[in-house]
Amino acid sequence: MWNLLYHVAREVWTVLRFFAFLADGLFEGLRLALLGYVLFLTLRSAVPPPG
Repeated sequence: MWNLLYHVAREVWTVLRFFAFLADGLFEGLRLALLGYVLFLTLRSAVPPPG
């Protein structure tokens, strides 16, 4: 009985860690995209349009 509980708990822990890893990567990507977007807007407003 305890063996089964141990295995289930280990599986759940592995899945949770995997999801935490995914979420971490996702948030990092979102942050970089947002930073790049802000940088792009700043540069675009700093450089006057041609013509």
